[in-house]
Amino acid sequence: MPIDLLVRGRWVWTGVPHVALLHEGAVAIENNIIRDVGPYVAMRLKYRAAREIGSQNHAVLPGLVNAHQHGVGLPYLLLGAPDDALELWKPRLAGLGVIDPYLNTLYAALKQLQSGVTTTLHFNTGAPANYLETVRAKLRAYADAGMRVAFGMEIYDQQNYVYAPDEEFLAGLPADLRTRAVRVLGERRTLPVAEFLSAFKTLWADLRPNGRARLLVAPYAPQWCSDDLLRETARLAKEHGTGLQMHCLETVYQKLYGPRGYGRPVIEHLQRLGVLSAAVSLAHGVWLTRREMDILRETGASVIHNASSNLRLRSGILPLLELRARGIRAGMGMDGLTLNDDDDMFQEMRLVQRLHRPPGLGAPGLASEEVLHMATLEGAQALGMEDQVGSLEQGKKADLVLLHLERICEPYVDPDVSPLDLIVYRAKAQDVESVIVDGRVVVEARHLRTVDRAQAVSRLRDAAAARNTPAAREVRAVLTELAPHIRKFFTAWELPEAHPCYGVNSLI
Repeated sequence: MPIDLLVRGRWVWTGVPHVALLHEGAVAIENNIIRDVGPYVAMRLKYRAAREIGSQNHAVLPGLVNAHQHGVGLPYLLLGAPDDALELWKPRLAGLGVIDPYLNTLYAALKQLQSGVTTTLHFNTGAPANYLETVRAKLRAYADAGMRVAFGMEIYDQQNYVYAPDEEFLAGLPADLRTRAVRVLGERRTLPVAEFLSAFKTLWADLRPNGRARLLVAPYAPQWCSDDLLRETARLAKEHGTGLQMHCLETVYQKLYGPRGYGRPVIEHLQRLGVLSAAVSLAHGVWLTRREMDILRETGASVIHNASSNLRLRSGILPLLELRARGIRAGMGMDGLTLNDDDDMFQEMRLVQRLHRPPGLGAPGLASEEVLHMATLEGAQALGMEDQVGSLEQGKKADLVLLHLERICEPYVDPDVSPLDLIVYRAKAQDVESVIVDGRVVVEARHLRTVDRAQAVSRLRDAAAARNTPAAREVRAVLTELAPHIRKFFTAWELPEAHPCYGVNSLI
Protein backbone atom coordinates (compact mmCIF):
# COMPACT_ATOMS: atom_id res chain seq x y z
CA MET A 1 0.00 0.00 0.00
CA PRO A 2 1.58 3.37 -1.03
CA ILE A 3 1.40 5.19 2.31
CA ASP A 4 2.66 8.78 2.05
CA LEU A 5 2.89 9.78 5.68
CA LEU A 6 3.23 8.06 9.05
CA VAL A 7 2.24 10.21 12.03
CA ARG A 8 3.73 9.03 15.32
CA GLY A 9 2.89 9.89 18.91
CA ARG A 10 3.52 8.77 22.47
CA TRP A 11 -0.25 9.05 22.75
CA VAL A 12 -2.66 8.78 19.84
CA TRP A 13 -6.18 9.72 20.84
CA THR A 14 -8.43 8.36 18.12
CA GLY A 15 -11.76 9.46 19.58
CA VAL A 16 -13.14 6.00 18.78
CA PRO A 17 -14.92 4.20 21.64
CA HIS A 18 -13.12 1.24 23.22
CA VAL A 19 -9.82 1.96 21.43
CA ALA A 20 -9.74 5.68 22.10
CA LEU A 21 -6.14 5.99 23.32
CA LEU A 22 -3.10 4.23 21.87
CA HIS A 23 0.22 4.35 23.70
CA GLU A 24 3.13 4.51 21.25
CA GLY A 25 0.81 4.63 18.27
CA ALA A 26 0.80 5.85 14.69
CA VAL A 27 -1.56 6.87 11.90
CA ALA A 28 -0.87 5.94 8.26
CA ILE A 29 -2.05 8.37 5.57
CA GLU A 30 -2.48 7.74 1.84
CA ASN A 31 -3.15 10.91 -0.15
CA ASN A 32 -5.87 12.54 1.96
CA ILE A 33 -7.29 9.45 3.68
CA ILE A 34 -6.46 7.64 6.92
CA ARG A 35 -5.63 4.07 5.89
CA ASP A 36 -4.43 2.54 9.15
CA VAL A 37 -4.16 3.24 12.87
CA GLY A 38 -2.16 1.07 15.25
CA PRO A 39 1.00 0.44 17.31
CA TYR A 40 3.97 2.45 16.07
CA VAL A 41 6.52 -0.38 15.84
CA ALA A 42 4.26 -2.57 13.72
CA MET A 43 3.22 0.38 11.55
CA ARG A 44 6.83 1.44 10.96
CA LEU A 45 7.72 -2.05 9.77
CA LYS A 46 4.61 -2.25 7.60
CA TYR A 47 5.10 1.13 5.90
CA ARG A 48 8.88 1.41 5.59
CA ALA A 49 8.87 3.94 2.74
CA ALA A 50 6.51 6.44 4.34
CA ARG A 51 7.75 9.83 5.50
CA GLU A 52 7.45 10.08 9.29
CA ILE A 53 6.51 13.03 11.45
CA GLY A 54 6.01 13.08 15.20
CA SER A 55 7.90 11.26 17.93
CA GLN A 56 7.67 9.94 21.47
CA ASN A 57 7.42 13.57 22.54
CA HIS A 58 4.14 14.16 20.70
CA ALA A 59 0.45 13.55 21.21
CA VAL A 60 -1.68 12.97 18.11
CA LEU A 61 -5.33 14.05 18.06
CA PRO A 62 -8.07 14.35 15.46
CA GLY A 63 -8.22 17.83 13.97
CA LEU A 64 -10.31 20.09 16.21
CA VAL A 65 -13.72 21.32 15.02
CA ASN A 66 -14.71 24.92 15.73
CA ALA A 67 -18.43 24.51 15.19
CA HIS A 68 -19.39 28.20 15.29
CA GLN A 69 -17.57 31.37 14.27
CA HIS A 70 -17.93 34.26 11.85
CA GLY A 71 -14.60 34.38 10.06
CA VAL A 72 -13.62 37.68 11.67
CA GLY A 73 -9.86 37.59 12.12
CA LEU A 74 -9.45 41.05 13.59
CA PRO A 75 -10.86 41.08 17.14
CA TYR A 76 -13.95 43.24 17.53
CA LEU A 77 -12.37 45.14 20.43
CA LEU A 78 -9.50 46.32 18.23
CA LEU A 79 -12.02 47.55 15.69
CA GLY A 80 -13.89 49.64 18.26
CA ALA A 81 -16.59 47.31 19.63
CA PRO A 82 -15.75 46.42 23.25
CA ASP A 83 -17.80 43.73 24.97
CA ASP A 84 -21.36 44.57 25.96
CA ALA A 85 -24.72 42.84 26.23
CA LEU A 86 -25.52 41.32 22.84
CA GLU A 87 -28.58 43.49 22.14
CA LEU A 88 -26.43 46.62 22.51
CA TRP A 89 -23.21 45.17 21.08
CA LYS A 90 -24.49 43.62 17.85
CA PRO A 91 -25.86 46.85 16.32
CA ARG A 92 -22.45 48.47 16.80
CA LEU A 93 -20.87 45.99 14.40
CA ALA A 94 -22.58 47.75 11.49
CA GLY A 95 -20.41 50.78 12.22
CA LEU A 96 -17.05 49.03 12.14
CA GLY A 97 -16.62 49.53 8.41
CA VAL A 98 -15.88 47.01 5.69
CA ILE A 99 -12.56 45.16 5.80
CA ASP A 100 -11.25 43.18 2.85
CA PRO A 101 -13.23 39.92 3.25
CA TYR A 102 -10.42 37.73 1.91
CA LEU A 103 -7.78 39.11 4.29
CA ASN A 104 -10.01 39.14 7.38
CA THR A 105 -11.15 35.56 6.76
CA LEU A 106 -7.62 34.41 5.95
CA TYR A 107 -6.33 35.77 9.26
CA ALA A 108 -9.15 34.01 11.12
CA ALA A 109 -8.26 30.76 9.37
CA LEU A 110 -4.55 31.06 10.13
CA LYS A 111 -5.16 31.66 13.84
CA GLN A 112 -7.44 28.66 14.03
CA LEU A 113 -5.05 26.37 12.17
CA GLN A 114 -2.25 27.27 14.55
CA SER A 115 -4.61 26.41 17.41
CA GLY A 116 -5.17 22.91 15.99
CA VAL A 117 -8.54 23.64 14.38
CA THR A 118 -8.79 21.88 11.02
CA THR A 119 -12.56 22.29 10.41
CA THR A 120 -14.54 25.44 11.10
CA LEU A 121 -18.14 26.55 10.70
CA HIS A 122 -18.11 30.00 9.12
CA PHE A 123 -21.43 31.73 9.84
CA ASN A 124 -21.33 34.29 7.08
CA THR A 125 -22.29 37.88 7.76
CA GLY A 126 -22.23 40.72 5.30
CA ALA A 127 -24.16 43.25 3.26
CA PRO A 128 -25.95 42.38 0.00
CA ALA A 129 -23.55 44.40 -2.14
CA ASN A 130 -21.19 42.16 -4.17
CA TYR A 131 -22.53 39.15 -2.27
CA LEU A 132 -21.29 36.35 -4.53
CA GLU A 133 -17.91 38.01 -4.98
CA THR A 134 -17.55 38.43 -1.22
CA VAL A 135 -18.49 34.84 -0.39
CA ARG A 136 -16.12 33.52 -3.04
CA ALA A 137 -13.33 35.64 -1.57
CA LYS A 138 -13.94 34.12 1.86
CA LEU A 139 -14.03 30.59 0.47
CA ARG A 140 -10.78 31.31 -1.38
CA ALA A 141 -9.21 32.37 1.91
CA TYR A 142 -9.96 28.99 3.48
CA ALA A 143 -8.69 27.22 0.36
CA ASP A 144 -5.43 29.19 0.41
CA ALA A 145 -4.95 28.55 4.14
CA GLY A 146 -5.60 24.85 3.58
CA MET A 147 -8.49 24.63 6.04
CA ARG A 148 -11.73 22.66 5.92
CA VAL A 149 -14.85 24.82 6.17
CA ALA A 150 -18.59 24.38 6.52
CA PHE A 151 -19.73 27.73 5.15
CA GLY A 152 -23.08 28.86 6.55
CA MET A 153 -24.88 31.27 4.22
CA GLU A 154 -26.67 33.74 6.47
CA ILE A 155 -30.14 35.12 5.75
CA TYR A 156 -32.72 37.08 7.75
CA ASP A 157 -35.66 39.25 6.84
CA GLN A 158 -37.01 41.16 9.85
CA GLN A 159 -36.35 43.19 13.00
CA ASN A 160 -33.11 45.00 12.22
CA TYR A 161 -32.99 47.06 15.43
CA VAL A 162 -34.77 45.30 18.31
CA TYR A 163 -37.04 42.29 18.75
CA ALA A 164 -40.05 44.06 17.24
CA PRO A 165 -41.05 45.18 13.73
CA ASP A 166 -38.79 47.93 12.39
CA GLU A 167 -41.69 50.30 11.76
CA GLU A 168 -42.78 50.08 15.40
CA PHE A 169 -39.30 50.83 16.74
CA LEU A 170 -38.63 53.61 14.24
CA ALA A 171 -41.99 55.25 15.01
CA GLY A 172 -40.85 55.84 18.58
CA LEU A 173 -37.70 57.71 17.58
CA PRO A 174 -37.29 61.47 17.19
CA ALA A 175 -38.15 62.39 13.59
CA ASP A 176 -34.63 63.51 12.65
CA LEU A 177 -33.00 60.37 14.06
CA ARG A 178 -35.60 58.17 12.37
CA THR A 179 -34.88 59.78 8.99
CA ARG A 180 -31.12 59.39 9.40
CA ALA A 181 -31.40 55.81 10.65
CA VAL A 182 -33.40 54.74 7.60
CA ARG A 183 -31.08 56.62 5.23
CA VAL A 184 -27.78 55.49 6.75
CA LEU A 185 -28.61 51.98 7.92
CA GLY A 186 -31.20 51.05 5.34
CA GLU A 187 -34.13 48.74 5.82
CA ARG A 188 -32.40 45.57 4.67
CA ARG A 189 -28.92 44.33 5.50
CA THR A 190 -29.01 40.91 3.87
CA LEU A 191 -30.07 39.61 0.48
CA PRO A 192 -33.74 39.41 -0.46
CA VAL A 193 -34.85 35.81 -0.09
CA ALA A 194 -35.17 35.13 -3.84
CA GLU A 195 -31.63 36.43 -4.44
CA PHE A 196 -30.35 34.36 -1.51
CA LEU A 197 -31.84 31.16 -2.97
CA SER A 198 -30.29 31.94 -6.34
CA ALA A 199 -26.89 32.68 -4.74
CA PHE A 200 -27.00 29.45 -2.74
CA LYS A 201 -27.63 27.37 -5.86
CA THR A 202 -24.87 29.18 -7.76
CA LEU A 203 -22.33 28.62 -4.99
CA TRP A 204 -23.46 25.03 -4.50
CA ALA A 205 -22.60 24.38 -8.13
CA ASP A 206 -19.19 26.04 -7.66
CA LEU A 207 -17.98 23.68 -4.94
CA ARG A 208 -16.20 20.45 -5.72
CA PRO A 209 -17.99 17.38 -4.33
CA ASN A 210 -16.07 15.92 -1.36
CA GLY A 211 -13.81 18.95 -1.31
CA ARG A 212 -12.66 20.86 1.79
CA ALA A 213 -15.56 23.34 1.56
CA ARG A 214 -19.28 22.69 1.83
CA LEU A 215 -22.29 24.99 2.18
CA LEU A 216 -24.75 25.09 5.06
CA VAL A 217 -27.93 27.13 5.34
CA ALA A 218 -27.80 29.74 8.11
CA PRO A 219 -31.02 31.58 9.01
CA TYR A 220 -29.62 34.12 11.43
CA ALA A 221 -31.91 33.48 14.41
CA PRO A 222 -35.62 32.89 15.00
CA GLN A 223 -36.35 36.47 16.08
CA TRP A 224 -34.67 37.82 12.94
CA CYS A 225 -36.41 35.43 10.52
CA SER A 226 -40.06 35.24 9.53
CA ASP A 227 -41.80 31.90 9.84
CA ASP A 228 -41.91 31.64 6.03
CA LEU A 229 -38.15 32.15 5.84
CA LEU A 230 -37.48 29.55 8.54
CA ARG A 231 -39.59 27.01 6.64
CA GLU A 232 -37.91 27.90 3.34
CA THR A 233 -34.38 27.55 4.70
CA ALA A 234 -35.24 24.21 6.31
CA ARG A 235 -36.63 23.06 2.96
CA LEU A 236 -33.48 24.24 1.16
CA ALA A 237 -31.21 22.37 3.58
CA LYS A 238 -33.24 19.20 3.22
CA GLU A 239 -33.35 19.47 -0.58
CA HIS A 240 -29.54 19.71 -0.76
CA GLY A 241 -28.81 17.23 2.00
CA THR A 242 -26.80 19.74 3.97
CA GLY A 243 -26.91 21.18 7.46
CA LEU A 244 -28.65 24.20 8.95
CA GLN A 245 -27.28 26.34 11.76
CA MET A 246 -28.87 29.30 13.50
CA HIS A 247 -28.24 31.39 16.61
CA CYS A 248 -30.87 30.52 19.17
CA LEU A 249 -31.68 31.49 22.77
CA GLU A 250 -28.40 33.27 23.23
CA THR A 251 -29.79 35.85 25.68
CA VAL A 252 -32.58 36.12 28.21
CA TYR A 253 -34.37 38.61 25.94
CA GLN A 254 -34.45 36.01 23.17
CA LYS A 255 -36.05 33.62 25.65
CA LEU A 256 -38.67 36.24 26.52
CA TYR A 257 -39.32 36.83 22.83
CA GLY A 258 -40.82 33.36 22.46
CA PRO A 259 -44.03 34.01 24.45
CA ARG A 260 -44.15 37.61 23.19
CA GLY A 261 -43.62 36.87 19.51
CA TYR A 262 -45.01 33.33 19.15
CA GLY A 263 -47.18 32.75 22.19
CA ARG A 264 -44.94 29.82 23.17
CA PRO A 265 -41.26 29.05 23.88
CA VAL A 266 -38.91 29.45 20.92
CA ILE A 267 -37.97 25.78 20.52
CA GLU A 268 -41.59 24.70 20.66
CA HIS A 269 -42.30 27.19 17.88
CA LEU A 270 -39.46 25.84 15.74
CA GLN A 271 -40.78 22.33 16.28
CA ARG A 272 -44.26 23.37 15.12
CA LEU A 273 -42.73 24.90 11.99
CA GLY A 274 -40.98 21.61 11.21
CA VAL A 275 -37.55 23.26 11.28
CA LEU A 276 -35.79 21.00 13.80
CA SER A 277 -34.01 17.79 12.78
CA ALA A 278 -30.71 15.98 13.24
CA ALA A 279 -29.29 18.25 10.51
CA VAL A 280 -29.87 21.37 12.65
CA SER A 281 -27.40 22.90 15.10
CA LEU A 282 -28.24 25.78 17.42
CA ALA A 283 -25.46 28.16 18.40
CA HIS A 284 -25.46 29.22 22.09
CA GLY A 285 -28.74 27.78 23.49
CA VAL A 286 -28.02 29.40 26.86
CA TRP A 287 -31.67 29.92 27.83
CA LEU A 288 -33.16 26.54 26.94
CA THR A 289 -35.89 25.23 29.23
CA ARG A 290 -35.97 21.58 30.24
CA ARG A 291 -39.01 21.02 27.98
CA GLU A 292 -37.10 22.58 25.09
CA MET A 293 -34.15 20.28 25.80
CA ASP A 294 -36.53 17.33 25.56
CA ILE A 295 -37.64 18.58 22.13
CA LEU A 296 -34.03 18.77 20.97
CA ARG A 297 -33.51 15.20 22.12
CA GLU A 298 -36.65 14.07 20.27
CA THR A 299 -35.67 15.83 17.03
CA GLY A 300 -31.95 15.05 17.17
CA ALA A 301 -30.86 18.71 16.91
CA SER A 302 -27.49 19.75 18.36
CA VAL A 303 -26.29 22.69 20.45
CA ILE A 304 -22.99 24.52 19.95
CA HIS A 305 -21.44 25.73 23.20
CA ASN A 306 -19.72 29.13 22.88
CA ALA A 307 -18.49 29.51 26.44
CA SER A 308 -16.16 32.51 26.05
CA SER A 309 -18.56 34.45 23.87
CA ASN A 310 -21.44 33.83 26.26
CA LEU A 311 -19.39 35.24 29.13
CA ARG A 312 -18.03 38.21 27.21
CA LEU A 313 -21.45 39.33 25.92
CA ARG A 314 -23.22 38.78 29.27
CA SER A 315 -25.42 36.07 27.82
CA GLY A 316 -25.05 33.47 30.58
CA ILE A 317 -23.87 29.87 30.89
CA LEU A 318 -25.25 27.00 28.82
CA PRO A 319 -26.89 24.26 30.98
CA LEU A 320 -24.52 21.78 29.39
CA LEU A 321 -24.75 19.05 32.02
CA GLU A 322 -28.53 18.93 31.63
CA LEU A 323 -28.09 18.59 27.85
CA ARG A 324 -25.60 15.78 28.24
CA ALA A 325 -27.80 13.97 30.73
CA ARG A 326 -30.43 13.86 27.98
CA GLY A 327 -27.98 12.59 25.36
CA ILE A 328 -28.06 15.79 23.29
CA ARG A 329 -24.99 16.40 21.13
CA ALA A 330 -23.00 19.52 21.99
CA GLY A 331 -20.22 20.80 19.78
CA MET A 332 -17.86 23.60 20.74
CA GLY A 333 -17.43 26.99 19.12
CA MET A 334 -15.21 30.01 19.71
CA ASP A 335 -17.45 32.57 17.94
CA GLY A 336 -14.45 34.84 17.28
CA LEU A 337 -14.73 35.93 20.93
CA THR A 338 -12.39 33.81 23.02
CA LEU A 339 -11.37 35.20 26.41
CA ASN A 340 -7.98 36.38 25.16
CA ASP A 341 -8.96 37.09 21.53
CA ASP A 342 -6.50 34.38 20.50
CA ASP A 343 -8.77 31.62 19.11
CA ASP A 344 -7.07 29.08 21.37
CA MET A 345 -9.32 26.02 21.18
CA PHE A 346 -7.42 24.25 23.96
CA GLN A 347 -8.13 27.11 26.36
CA GLU A 348 -11.78 26.97 25.27
CA MET A 349 -11.88 23.27 26.19
CA ARG A 350 -10.43 24.08 29.60
CA LEU A 351 -12.95 26.85 30.16
CA VAL A 352 -15.84 24.55 29.24
CA GLN A 353 -14.64 21.90 31.64
CA ARG A 354 -14.16 24.36 34.50
CA LEU A 355 -17.48 26.18 33.99
CA HIS A 356 -19.50 23.02 34.43
CA ARG A 357 -18.34 21.82 37.84
CA PRO A 358 -21.15 22.51 40.32
CA PRO A 359 -20.19 22.27 43.99
CA GLY A 360 -20.88 19.14 45.97
CA LEU A 361 -19.10 15.79 46.05
CA GLY A 362 -21.94 14.07 44.21
CA ALA A 363 -22.37 16.75 41.54
CA PRO A 364 -21.72 15.75 37.91
CA GLY A 365 -18.89 17.18 35.84
CA LEU A 366 -17.18 16.73 32.49
CA ALA A 367 -14.45 14.15 31.99
CA SER A 368 -11.55 15.22 29.78
CA GLU A 369 -12.57 12.70 27.15
CA GLU A 370 -16.05 14.27 26.96
CA VAL A 371 -14.52 17.69 26.40
CA LEU A 372 -12.28 16.35 23.63
CA HIS A 373 -15.28 14.69 22.01
CA MET A 374 -17.14 18.01 22.04
CA ALA A 375 -14.20 19.70 20.33
CA THR A 376 -13.90 16.98 17.68
CA LEU A 377 -16.50 14.32 16.89
CA GLU A 378 -19.57 16.01 18.40
CA GLY A 379 -18.76 19.19 16.52
CA ALA A 380 -18.40 17.18 13.33
CA GLN A 381 -21.72 15.44 14.01
CA ALA A 382 -23.42 18.78 14.56
CA LEU A 383 -22.20 19.94 11.15
CA GLY A 384 -23.14 16.67 9.44
CA MET A 385 -19.47 15.87 8.75
CA GLU A 386 -18.91 12.92 11.09
CA ASP A 387 -18.37 10.58 8.14
CA GLN A 388 -15.34 12.66 7.15
CA VAL A 389 -13.73 14.15 10.26
CA GLY A 390 -13.81 14.19 14.06
CA SER A 391 -11.97 10.94 14.82
CA LEU A 392 -8.97 8.99 13.57
CA GLU A 393 -10.52 6.04 11.77
CA GLN A 394 -9.78 4.14 8.59
CA GLY A 395 -11.45 5.80 5.62
CA LYS A 396 -11.86 9.23 7.18
CA LYS A 397 -10.15 12.37 5.93
CA ALA A 398 -6.62 12.78 7.21
CA ASP A 399 -7.08 15.77 9.54
CA LEU A 400 -4.72 15.53 12.52
CA VAL A 401 -2.99 17.66 15.16
CA LEU A 402 0.38 16.98 16.76
CA LEU A 403 1.02 18.51 20.17
CA HIS A 404 4.57 18.73 21.44
CA LEU A 405 4.56 17.47 25.01
CA GLU A 406 7.67 19.16 26.41
CA ARG A 407 5.97 22.17 28.02
CA ILE A 408 2.81 20.20 28.89
CA CYS A 409 4.79 17.59 30.83
CA GLU A 410 7.47 19.84 32.27
CA PRO A 411 9.16 19.25 34.68
CA TYR A 412 7.68 15.89 35.75
CA VAL A 413 4.52 13.84 35.33
CA ASP A 414 3.50 10.95 37.54
CA PRO A 415 3.00 7.81 35.41
CA ASP A 416 -0.55 7.41 36.73
CA VAL A 417 -1.73 10.80 35.42
CA SER A 418 -4.23 10.47 32.56
CA PRO A 419 -2.79 11.66 29.23
CA LEU A 420 -6.17 13.14 28.34
CA ASP A 421 -6.22 15.14 31.57
CA LEU A 422 -2.76 16.46 30.74
CA ILE A 423 -3.97 17.61 27.32
CA VAL A 424 -7.22 19.21 28.46
CA TYR A 425 -5.81 20.71 31.68
CA ARG A 426 -2.52 22.01 30.28
CA ALA A 427 -2.29 22.19 26.48
CA LYS A 428 -2.31 25.56 24.71
CA ALA A 429 -2.23 26.66 21.10
CA GLN A 430 1.51 27.28 21.52
CA ASP A 431 1.98 23.50 21.94
CA VAL A 432 0.54 22.77 18.49
CA GLU A 433 3.57 21.80 16.45
CA SER A 434 2.08 20.30 13.28
CA VAL A 435 -1.35 20.29 11.67
CA ILE A 436 -2.47 18.08 8.80
CA VAL A 437 -5.59 18.85 6.77
CA ASP A 438 -6.77 16.55 4.01
CA GLY A 439 -3.46 14.70 4.14
CA ARG A 440 -1.43 17.90 3.65
CA VAL A 441 0.91 19.26 6.30
CA VAL A 442 -0.24 22.88 6.62
CA VAL A 443 1.57 23.69 9.90
CA GLU A 444 4.98 22.16 10.57
CA ALA A 445 7.41 23.02 13.36
CA ARG A 446 4.85 25.67 14.38
CA HIS A 447 5.16 27.48 11.04
CA LEU A 448 2.46 27.81 8.40
CA ARG A 449 3.40 26.19 5.13
CA THR A 450 0.50 27.49 3.06
CA VAL A 451 0.53 31.26 3.54
CA ASP A 452 3.10 33.88 4.55
CA ARG A 453 1.59 34.88 7.88
CA ALA A 454 3.62 38.07 8.32
CA GLN A 455 2.63 39.30 4.88
CA ALA A 456 -1.05 38.46 5.50
CA VAL A 457 -1.01 40.37 8.80
CA SER A 458 0.66 43.38 7.18
CA ARG A 459 -1.92 43.50 4.39
CA LEU A 460 -4.76 43.12 6.90
CA ARG A 461 -3.39 45.99 8.98
CA ASP A 462 -3.48 48.28 5.95
CA ALA A 463 -6.99 47.11 5.03
CA ALA A 464 -8.26 47.76 8.57
CA ALA A 465 -6.84 51.27 8.57
CA ALA A 466 -8.54 51.99 5.23
CA ARG A 467 -11.99 50.94 6.48
CA ASN A 468 -12.54 54.08 8.54
CA THR A 469 -14.34 56.05 5.82
CA PRO A 470 -16.69 59.03 6.25
CA ALA A 471 -19.61 56.69 5.54
CA ALA A 472 -18.50 54.32 8.32
CA ARG A 473 -18.12 57.23 10.74
CA GLU A 474 -21.65 58.41 9.90
CA VAL A 475 -23.03 54.92 10.61
CA ARG A 476 -21.25 54.89 13.98
CA ALA A 477 -22.67 58.30 14.85
CA VAL A 478 -26.23 57.18 14.12
CA LEU A 479 -25.73 53.95 16.08
CA THR A 480 -24.43 55.92 19.05
CA GLU A 481 -27.66 57.96 19.06
CA LEU A 482 -29.76 54.82 18.66
CA ALA A 483 -28.14 52.98 21.59
CA PRO A 484 -30.19 54.64 24.38
CA HIS A 485 -33.41 53.87 22.51
CA ILE A 486 -32.41 50.22 22.06
CA ARG A 487 -31.54 50.02 25.76
CA LYS A 488 -34.87 51.59 26.70
CA PHE A 489 -36.75 49.04 24.58
CA PHE A 490 -35.22 46.04 26.33
CA THR A 491 -35.16 47.40 29.86
CA ALA A 492 -38.96 47.68 29.64
CA TRP A 493 -39.10 43.87 29.47
CA GLU A 494 -39.54 42.44 32.94
CA LEU A 495 -37.05 39.69 33.64
CA PRO A 496 -38.50 36.55 35.26
CA GLU A 497 -37.35 35.20 38.59
CA ALA A 498 -34.18 33.19 38.10
CA HIS A 499 -34.02 29.46 38.83
CA PRO A 500 -30.39 28.57 38.11
CA CYS A 501 -29.50 25.19 36.71
CA TYR A 502 -26.26 25.40 38.70
CA GLY A 503 -26.18 26.43 42.34
CA VAL A 504 -22.73 27.97 42.09
CA ASN A 505 -23.24 30.62 44.75
CA SER A 506 -26.92 30.27 45.66
CA LEU A 507 -28.30 31.24 49.02
CA ILE A 508 -29.39 27.94 50.56
